[in-house]
Amino acid sequence: MIRWIVFKYPKKIVCTATTRAGKSLALSIGLILLACLFPGEKIRVIAPTIDHTKIIMGYIIQHFLDSNDFMNMLMFDVKNLGVERIKKELTKHKLTLINNSEIMAITANISGEGRSLVGFGGTMIVIDEIEQMPTELIRTKVMRMLGDSKDAAFFGIGNPVSYGFMYEKSIDPDWKFFKIDCWECIREGRLTKEFVEERQKEMLPNEFKVWYEADWPDELSDQLFSHAALNKIFAPLTEQEKSLLEKIESGELKPDQRIIGIDVARYGVDLTVFSEIILYGGIWFVLFQKPFPKQSTMVTAGIAVSMDQSKNYDAILVDDPGLGGGVTDRLAEQDETRDKIVPYLGGSQIPQDVQESERKKYANLTAYCFKQFTMMAANGEVRFAGLNDGKLLGELRKILFEQMSNGKIKIIKPADKSPDFADSLNIALANSVLNKPGIFTTI
Repeated sequence: MIRWIVFKYPKKIVCTATTRAGKSLALSIGLILLACLFPGEKIRVIAPTIDHTKIIMGYIIQHFLDSNDFMNMLMFDVKNLGVERIKKELTKHKLTLINNSEIMAITANISGEGRSLVGFGGTMIVIDEIEQMPTELIRTKVMRMLGDSKDAAFFGIGNPVSYGFMYEKSIDPDWKFFKIDCWECIREGRLTKEFVEERQKEMLPNEFKVWYEADWPDELSDQLFSHAALNKIFAPLTEQEKSLLEKIESGELKPDQRIIGIDVARYGVDLTVFSEIILYGGIWFVLFQKPFPKQSTMVTAGIAVSMDQSKNYDAILVDDPGLGGGVTDRLAEQDETRDKIVPYLGGSQIPQDVQESERKKYANLTAYCFKQFTMMAANGEVRFAGLNDGKLLGELRKILFEQMSNGKIKIIKPADKSPDFADSLNIALANSVLNKPGIFTTI
């Protein structure tokens, strides 16, 4: 950890660690060395709460006092001052060095949507307890901080208490992920075997897995997509699949169907997302997902028309209720797209041609389609062939379901952010589920 922090290589790192593994100690030493050895470093230490920032800065201040060489790098005269006096002189939130480096602690201000992070950039961005911070806040407020320097690096660490930003990056090939679990801590003498075994007996399996094995918890009983199903969706494409898609792209092969699904937003925080899928040999390949922030429904309709002129879709599925109705109406006016539109009404009843026993299980069309999506995924019938930046995977992981008092299944989406990428793909796949390609009808 210390070596990777000091030399800022790899540039993007996330790490899970067992509690009491010494990660805060290693982190503080790495940041002190980075600040002292390299002039002009702007180190930003971000944590979910004020208490978290005090902990990490406490470690940094404490270990600055381990060496006269370190103390003499600070921006004030420490000669003939006692340790306690030095601690009082040092601010708890920012340390400035004579080589123009600085270490600053910033609270993420989760309840304030990360507004405290705006205005800051840095050459080394560190997030402590990263999985306790909303993924969207990290994407929108933290990652932008790296733009101040081409040499900027990112280091995120914490316990895997949820499937958030750290999980997404742990499976991203462009990021370095490593884990320090309790068994390694035993080998290294940080923890005793007796202590760990005692904790294992006293804790629930998922609790022990998170806090000591430094791994994400097993899937919850109300988690819609199982680990196995998600692994099948996002497993790397085989050479045969790559060859197949290349032939389809070149026109040598024609897919059985080519569909676009559109989850419509407008000027709020949600995104308009286009998902293009093709069917070949009984498998749906997700070719891409394109997000568009803050645009009018007329612009969305124009993009759909332009994409259809290029790809000639068999069906265009649009999230019709509310804002999506404007897109549907506009596409219905165009000769090229009129007969391809399938308005998707997620809150409506399940079509009558679905078996009655199945219709009785689900609260609405969205619940039915998402459940069919999970079964297709579990059977290996949905394969992600686009750029996996973790957004879709993260959203699918967070979707839950519950059994209502009337016995029907209802979908529960994350409260912090609409799952635009998941919704868009579910809408596209609904064409297969409903088996109504190219029919302009109210579903």
